Amino acid sequence: MHKSHRRFHGYDYSRGGSMFVTTCLEPRRPLFGRVDHDSVVLSEAGETAKCDLLEAAAHFAGFITLRSWTFMPDHAHIRFTWPAGHADAVKKIGAFVGRFKQFSQYHVAGRGPAIWEDGYHDLICVSERMNRAVDAYVKNNALKWWLMHVDKSLMHVVEPFLLPEAGGDDFWRAVGNFDLNVSGVSHPSTIRS
Repeated sequence: MHKSHRRFHGYDYSRGGSMFVTTCLEPRRPLFGRVDHDSVVLSEAGETAKCDLLEAAAHFAGFITLRSWTFMPDHAHIRFTWPAGHADAVKKIGAFVGRFKQFSQYHVAGRGPAIWEDGYHDLICVSERMNRAVDAYVKNNALKWWLMHVDKSLMHVVEPFLLPEAGGDDFWRAVGNFDLNVSGVSHPSTIRS
């Protein structure tokens, strides 16, 4: 019997959800622009990658909804939601991220060396509180970066969201058994340019 792979074992992706994805350039370098105080001044490559993210989201319209995102000089943060009722949600999420990375690779570097690290870092947002914390992190990421690079003593970085302390499969089984309340998100997307 073939068993379908799920990134978070025990989480029921068909119930819909909210995911926070970080994908980094490899090697890490300021290809997408520079930080100026609380914003990122995108380079041509950064503008191109931004267009490719929006294109990927448009391609998956009706499934993927961008909630917050930002491009940093050497990585991108994206939070998106997807609705309940899709048995192939894991596959579609992977296809969305893959399309974004593949198109931006082609448009930024052509057939040259890969610009992205393999895969991506993802985190299921398990509550509205966590969604708000992730969105605040995305919105303030440029300012945090600037403060850290100008004078590290200005800011002690504490990530605004903590991973739950439940262990492995028990946590993900629990998450899959309640409504994540992603369909009624009332705050606008945070779009940084």
